[in-house]
Amino acid sequence: MSESLASRRYPAGNAEGGWRSAATPEETCDLARLDSNTLALAVAEQDRGFGGEFWAICVVRHGYLAAELTSYSGSGISRFEVASVTQSFTALRFGMLFADTGYGHGLNLDSKLYDYIPAGHPLADKRKADVTIG
Repeated sequence: MSESLASRRYPAGNAEGGWRSAATPEETCDLARLDSNTLALAVAEQDRGFGGEFWAICVVRHGYLAAELTSYSGSGISRFEVASVTQSFTALRFGMLFADTGYGHGLNLDSKLYDYIPAGHPLADKRKADVTIG
C-alpha cells in the first residue's frame, strides 16, 4: 500500500485512537452535522417498525461516530448475527478506496486484496495471497 494511501486510512486504526466520536448533542451537530432530535426520531421509528426485536445501528457521518443506537433489549456488548451483510460493508469500503485512488493509480479488480489490508498480515493461510479485489 502506498504511504499516502496508508496515511489516509479511514477511520484511524485502533493504535491511533480508532473512530472519532461526537460525544455531545452539540458535537453531533457541529462535527457530524446531524441533529440529535432527528436521531431520536429515527430511534422511535425503528422501535415502531421492529418493536421487541433486537437491533443496533451505528451512525457515522463526516468521519465521526455520531450515535450508537440499540433497541431496549440491546446493549454495547450485545452480539448480532450479520451473515452476508458484511459483504455490503466490504464493498462499500472498497468503493471508497477506489474513489480515493482511482483506477489510474494501480488499484483495480485484479489487485491483490491483502496488499491493501496490512492488518491481515501475516497471512494465516498462504492461499489468501492470491485473492484479488475482484
